[in-house]
Amino acid sequence: MQEADNTASQIRQIRQNMQRTQQKEAAEDMAVSAPAKTAEAVARAERGLATPAEIKKIEEEGKRIENALTARGRGASIGFSKGGLASKKKKK
Repeated sequence: MQEADNTASQIRQIRQNMQRTQQKEAAEDMAVSAPAKTAEAVARAERGLATPAEIKKIEEEGKRIENALTARGRGASIGFSKGGLASKKKKK
């Protein structure tokens, strides 16, 4: 019985590791294509007569997304799993 539990646990861990690896690879691929997509968004904004401030915000957001994807590809965790605003109790 214990062997079956250990085997199931090992299989679960292997699946989780494979999923993490796939997520890291996908994040790395998206990080590589992020600058091109940011440039496309800036070009669309310029055609749409966006102000320079709006274009600057688009570029900053693109850099932020690229950095987040790069960090995710290196294995950085994201979210509120270790605390943060989502885990705080609401004030009454």
